[in-house]
Amino acid sequence: MYHLKSRAGLAILLSELVTQSQNSPRSARALAVRLLRSGTLPFLLPLCGALAIWVACLRRIDPNALSDVGLASALPYAAWLPYALLSAGFFFVVGQQPRRRWLAYLYLVALALMLHGTPAIDYGTLRYPWAWKHLGIIDYVERHGAVNQADPILGAYHNWPGFFAAAAFIAEIAEIRDLAAPARWAPLAFNLLYLAALPMLYRSLTRDHRVILGGAWVFLTGNWIGQDYFSPQATAFLFYLVLLGLCLRFLAHRHPRTLTGGSPMRRAASDLAQWLVRGLPNPPALPNGASRAIVTAAVLLLILAITATHQLTPLFEISALGMLAAFHRLGIGPFLFAGVLLVAWVLYFATPFVAIVLPIEIQELGVTVSRLTDDLLDTSAISPGHAFVSLVCRSLTLAIAVAALAGGIRRVTLGYRDGLAAALAAAPLLLLAVTAYGGEIIFRVYLFALPFLAFFAAALLFASPRRECSAKVLAGASVFGFALAVAFVFANNGKDRQYAFTPEDIAAVQWLDETAPEGTLLIEGARLYPAQFRNYEHFTYVSLADEPPRSRADVLADPTSVLARWMDTDTYRAAFIILTRNQKAYVDALRIMPPGAFDRMERALLASPRFRLVHAGGGTMIFTLNEAVHGMGEWIH
Repeated sequence: MYHLKSRAGLAILLSELVTQSQNSPRSARALAVRLLRSGTLPFLLPLCGALAIWVACLRRIDPNALSDVGLASALPYAAWLPYALLSAGFFFVVGQQPRRRWLAYLYLVALALMLHGTPAIDYGTLRYPWAWKHLGIIDYVERHGAVNQADPILGAYHNWPGFFAAAAFIAEIAEIRDLAAPARWAPLAFNLLYLAALPMLYRSLTRDHRVILGGAWVFLTGNWIGQDYFSPQATAFLFYLVLLGLCLRFLAHRHPRTLTGGSPMRRAASDLAQWLVRGLPNPPALPNGASRAIVTAAVLLLILAITATHQLTPLFEISALGMLAAFHRLGIGPFLFAGVLLVAWVLYFATPFVAIVLPIEIQELGVTVSRLTDDLLDTSAISPGHAFVSLVCRSLTLAIAVAALAGGIRRVTLGYRDGLAAALAAAPLLLLAVTAYGGEIIFRVYLFALPFLAFFAAALLFASPRRECSAKVLAGASVFGFALAVAFVFANNGKDRQYAFTPEDIAAVQWLDETAPEGTLLIEGARLYPAQFRNYEHFTYVSLADEPPRSRADVLADPTSVLARWMDTDTYRAAFIILTRNQKAYVDALRIMPPGAFDRMERALLASPRFRLVHAGGGTMIFTLNEAVHGMGEWIH
């Protein structure tokens, strides 16, 4: 006899179903009836229906056909239905079938597959120009067998090389010649790994599995900022989640210490910290000292891996570990180890990079908050489609933040004390006063706060395990979950006109990267193309979109004369201009240049006797000086 309320029972049933269906259709029908009588089949139907419709809507999408709202502009109307079915099925399973948690996880896996598998399948190529740049660093490590800490182009990657060294090692061991193919599945893989790590973290904050599962849904649909691609940040964030999960689940103090000595202020702070974590689940007792040593070693290795992988994540990690120590939930050891390791890394290994960047960071210290409004896009100065996507991004973020605030307040009214979760959600805000991180700090703060914002947002839907969920509440949760999923598609994929590439575009850039000699000047319309993924150190890069306004104006006024003057020099062995569809989409959407500026530039270069089109593919054109062609050897055609 097997019970479908357990995963083992489901496995036995499915294996028996497969075995008997091969022997007898009648036996298979009998098992299907038994599955229906068990009550499982009705909760599987939305999942199966959603997957069937999703598969039917998959199609190869030409990025050239996208509008300024990205992927959504090319999806059929039926493509939105799977998200509605998934949301309804998931929340009713969570609310009405609390013992069938395996079924809820199937819905979450399907959600991750649809959100991140759709662009990977529909485009068929690796998204994001930054992902291609990361392939370029791996290419460098594979060719040179080491990093160059004094690299003037991509110095940060060479000074925090953990991700790239590990990827190069794995590629060599597995004999992977082209990492672009597996790398396009990185967003799906990382989000499935996040989905595996989150429950361990959430179980240290609540015993209510509905909040754990609901928080995972909110996290998946709220993680729109696009830092889950093939990157050090995605890897370091995964390590961060696992680190916090291990610390809170296995190393946290079972009974926080009560201070009996010290100043009255210290005792009051200790009493407040204990009150704010009152009611938290006690971590399970490890069976012996060896188990604790293994977990502690894993924590220290994760801290080391984060420090070697990404320059910003260690700051979030130290902030979070400091909060755990302040709340007497964890000893101060991990916090001190992380701080000392970061200082040692910055002062020793990353010295060449820090010597250049540190003066700039010190100059900006404390002014980051005042720059936040400057870094946000002025929607009146961009294209309508881009403005709509920006509005969706802000609305999605605000909706989760408001739901989290309401959920936290509701938990307090019910007697819960979630001070630790609130502190971990607020801890990333400390970095707003430390660094601007190239204008991206606000997005990274949101990313590291998101796991805890998602926890509180789910607590709004499932406030107490002692309260049953009515059909009205579950219907509202389903609508909320569906709205988050739809908003994610616009927010995460809304710039795919700039970020998605055709195979022909990639082939054109690969031809240039592998053909141009060392010491080549490359004039780009913008850096929005699959750049720098082969032999990137052979080039000196000039981006027209990043030139000062006066310089851009000169180029637009007389592109052939100005560009010819830049390229006709003995400083470089060769010189090229590369203009792509993605660059045009970028400058047109953000109004960096007048609409159609690059199209007019292309026509001028094609008509000029001074320039020659040496390669074209997809929406990419590569030009050089006509008189220079004969002096470049037989490698150019």
